[in-house]
Amino acid sequence: MSLLQFLDSPVDDLSFASFICGDIFIKAAESTGEKLSYDDILEFIFKRACDKSGKLDYLYVWFRKHSQFKDLWNSLFEELFNKVGYYPLYDLVSLIFRIFNIFDNFPAETGFLVRFLEAISSVESMGMNNIKDFIELICEDQEGSFLEVVLPDYINAVKVMTFHKAKGLGFPVVINMLYDSVDARKNMFFEKDGKSLMIYYIVKNFIEKSPKLKRLYSENKLDDTIQNLNLLYVANTRAKKELYNVVIKKEKQNRSTMQEKPNPLDLFEDYEKGEKEKQEKKSSEAQPTLISLPGKIEMKFTREEDKNWSIARLMEIRKGEFFHEILAEITFISDDMENIVNKIVKKIC
Repeated sequence: MSLLQFLDSPVDDLSFASFICGDIFIKAAESTGEKLSYDDILEFIFKRACDKSGKLDYLYVWFRKHSQFKDLWNSLFEELFNKVGYYPLYDLVSLIFRIFNIFDNFPAETGFLVRFLEAISSVESMGMNNIKDFIELICEDQEGSFLEVVLPDYINAVKVMTFHKAKGLGFPVVINMLYDSVDARKNMFFEKDGKSLMIYYIVKNFIEKSPKLKRLYSENKLDDTIQNLNLLYVANTRAKKELYNVVIKKEKQNRSTMQEKPNPLDLFEDYEKGEKEKQEKKSSEAQPTLISLPGKIEMKFTREEDKNWSIARLMEIRKGEFFHEILAEITFISDDMENIVNKIVKKIC
């Protein structure tokens, strides 16, 4: 995605930096004989950022001119850079896969790579055939379902999903990863005031000084706690046989009374309840059956004589063909169809 974002907007230094720091570029560079590491790329980026010699070029321009990387640009980027905007999106991504040897370098990701191409094909069928439309569609897909690789139920595999997406589903064994993370938007609060939407940025120093901010802060924090408890309920009611909660909590810090709020993860303690049930492997679920066929199959076709074949039947067939020829010559229906049909009959005969 970073490469597509860069090709769509070459002035996007962040996308280009993100791509050249990734495994796709580093492994492709190795296949050309250039040994690079993540640290080498970072050093290059920081040197460019600290360059005070003159006007700072865009990152890709600096990369293309750099003595260490200009050959890599010519072998990996030049063709893509010249053909973007001319190739359909599917053909462009296929070219990316070929140039960077993505299928060979990442064989374990073949399923997702094929799904990625299928997603692009479906986007093109909807009339969206450029990079920007595809990127916007992916960004709007909050659940990630558009690029999801759906596995058949009979495959013994691990399914990874969010708590929201697990609603209504059930699994024999569930492992929940619970992090005591802090939302980056924790200090942003919203309040509807008539037809207007008010946005507040509240820090702890302001809470005690304004009753309105204190009320708004308390109401939103309570709502967040309720939402988190609902998610925990969903996460802990999906298992049919076994449930494991891996809880990663931060060290407690001294906080003021106003800042102290209930943490839903405090519900979990270090304990194990119940015994693991021993289950015998059953083949109750329908699975595809492999059918062995001989290397060469001889098929014989024989034509049986139709005893009902007659002159009358032949005439009926010829009559049907004649009518089809007449209909094939008629383009539009008009009021003078009799004369039109007569002309067609004379033409055919």
